[in-house]
Amino acid sequence: MNKDAQMRAAINPKLIERECVKELLRAKLIECGWKDQLKSHCKEVIKEKGLEHVTVDDLVAEITPKCRALPVSFRLSPVTSGMKRYRLLTET
Repeated sequence: MNKDAQMRAAINPKLIERECVKELLRAKLIECGWKDQLKSHCKEVIKEKGLEHVTVDDLVAEITPKCRALPVSFRLSPVTSGMKRYRLLTET
């Protein structure tokens, strides 16, 4: 097995685990309504400022504090355990 193939064999499980953790987190955030809350907040900001006067950067700056402040009402244990597994895989 050449060096390139060895590197791919080492990286692939890490990438797969990372994608699984991201998908789990995304699904949990959708399930608990977090994504819908942020979507409606974005719509409010656009209505207030007007579509012509809002840039993506403005929108991100406006909603980021709200993203971090919203309570996430789901058990994080499956997500955090996936993150721990991913971190362990990437440290090796």
